[in-house]
Amino acid sequence: MMQADDAEDAATQCRRVSNMTPAQVARKRAIDRDNQRHLRAKRKAHTRHLEEQITSLQQKLAEAEARIAVLERDTPRQPLPGLDMTSLASMTMPLELGPGITLDMTQQGGLFDLLDMNLDTDLHVHTDLDVNLPPATDWAVPIRHTPPTNRLDRFITGTVEAWRGRLSSRQSAELSAASQFPNVSALLEHPPGARLRAPPVSDSDSDSMSGISGQPLSSAASAHIHGSPLQPLVERLGMLYCLSHLVRWLVCLSRETYDRMPAFMRPTSLQRAVPHPAWVDLVLFPAARDDIIRLRDWSPDRFEAYRAATARSLSANWPYADSGAVVESESGDHDGQRAALNPIFEAHVRNLDNWTVSPEVAAAFPYMAPYVRVRRERSIGKRA
Repeated sequence: MMQADDAEDAATQCRRVSNMTPAQVARKRAIDRDNQRHLRAKRKAHTRHLEEQITSLQQKLAEAEARIAVLERDTPRQPLPGLDMTSLASMTMPLELGPGITLDMTQQGGLFDLLDMNLDTDLHVHTDLDVNLPPATDWAVPIRHTPPTNRLDRFITGTVEAWRGRLSSRQSAELSAASQFPNVSALLEHPPGARLRAPPVSDSDSDSMSGISGQPLSSAASAHIHGSPLQPLVERLGMLYCLSHLVRWLVCLSRETYDRMPAFMRPTSLQRAVPHPAWVDLVLFPAARDDIIRLRDWSPDRFEAYRAATARSLSANWPYADSGAVVESESGDHDGQRAALNPIFEAHVRNLDNWTVSPEVAAAFPYMAPYVRVRRERSIGKRA
């Protein structure tokens, strides 16, 4: 017992500044300054993100209130002559709402809110969807997928199926609460062109699944990003961030993981109601995802064409050097990681307005036209 106490005292003595060499003192102070800068930047970015959310929510609330006021003014309240709720309930169902769209009100169990359908009367619908849409804001409602047909489909559906049933409630809570997520080290520590293999999924892996920052999950996502045709580092980091958060929510189905996803990655009502290939969920633009589902524009050939076109032109428009996207620390203070995303970069990629594609993508996929913008040049070079 005395030996253990002596060893602990010796270790404490070694960590004291008075016992360090000048070089060790300088290194410690540099690391402390780096950590303080990181914390300040993180707080500022989080505050700015919350302010943007408040502004966005206030705008949406005002728009919704204006829309409700218009509907209340224009919609007659009196019942049709000779028609009461009893006769309405006995009407032949389903009701035809448009080309290929039906509604069975006898199965709704309550009022059906047409406001949530977001139907565009100018869109030529070529599907035979039965619309019974769950609320888009319900974090516990999963996405419905068709059987996988490509590597990205298999990664998303396979990871979710493998881990969802193996995590205990404690592990799921720990994974949901991981603050430094995803783990970017696996992506940074392998040179371009190197084949990074996803960690194997086994029963024993579930014991470490909810470890520091959910490393097994984000390492698997890094392996997928390494195998994609997307090459620029900043865009790889941004897609790793989006993919990891999406899969983490699909695995945990918790409010915490849903709230921490970028708002534009949260599934729409159509994604929850209509089975579709999992790759559609990684399309960054919600309206484009809905158009793909409405038009069933998801054949294997179309996936390959979309993947190739976006790999050449997708841009996060990060205006600084690539190295500025990551904060590194020799002490591994980022929840045990040597590297973490810069909070400023994290806030940047969480803003959908910063993501753009080229006219080439819009020419092949017309529903991508709203996201073609002038690509900004980085102010401090493209490579660090």
